[in-house]
Amino acid sequence: MKIKKADQLSLLLYEENNSPKYFNISKKLLRFIFVIMPAISILAILSVLFLLVYIKGSSIYSERKTPRLVESLSKENLQLTKQIKELKQDAAQLEEKFATAATPSSGNYTPMQLFSAVPQNSYSPDQKLCAINDLKVVAENGKLSLNFLLANITDDARKLSGFIILAISDYSGISFYPPQIISPDNFEIKFNKGEPFAMEKLRPVTASFPLAPETKSLIIKVLIYSRLGEILLDKNIPHNL
Repeated sequence: MKIKKADQLSLLLYEENNSPKYFNISKKLLRFIFVIMPAISILAILSVLFLLVYIKGSSIYSERKTPRLVESLSKENLQLTKQIKELKQDAAQLEEKFATAATPSSGNYTPMQLFSAVPQNSYSPDQKLCAINDLKVVAENGKLSLNFLLANITDDARKLSGFIILAISDYSGISFYPPQIISPDNFEIKFNKGEPFAMEKLRPVTASFPLAPETKSLIIKVLIYSRLGEILLDKNIPHNL
């Protein structure tokens, strides 16, 4: 393709002792060198400056926002902690309320009950909620050790929680686990003084009792209560040593 004369610039270069030299330069090339390239350079510099300003502004904004965010999260955490504490206190008061037996009116004789009164059970007697698996009984050195797995056998596999009370009865009397759970005021056992538990599938249980010499047979009683005092399991297990 031939370049038109109007699109060219002619230059003559004179040097001492040499004949002049003749050059043709395209105007488009000159415009690219002296106009377009500087414009591209200026745009690149402006873009870099804009990016630096944006990054700096974002950094300053983040530095200002972070303390406010941390302060907000700290306040929410304190509120949640306070609410959890209040809920635990309410739950403990509710458990104590259900665990406290009704006081008999003055002048009326009420025979001593070993376990305090509990609310009417909302669970059906035929509904199986817990089971005892892998029971192991070891008697040695005047002590009886019990080990078993408390199993959740609910149909819907819901989480169970509450309290565990164990007792053994032999010829010498009755022993309880946890020990010293009988109230000295009314000789009753409140269900919420048992060993607390929460389980989805299995919960290991270990307990030990003093064992009278020459004990040949005994009865192991397992009582599992809900957190509101409803009986989840009441089982008597005869055992020969």
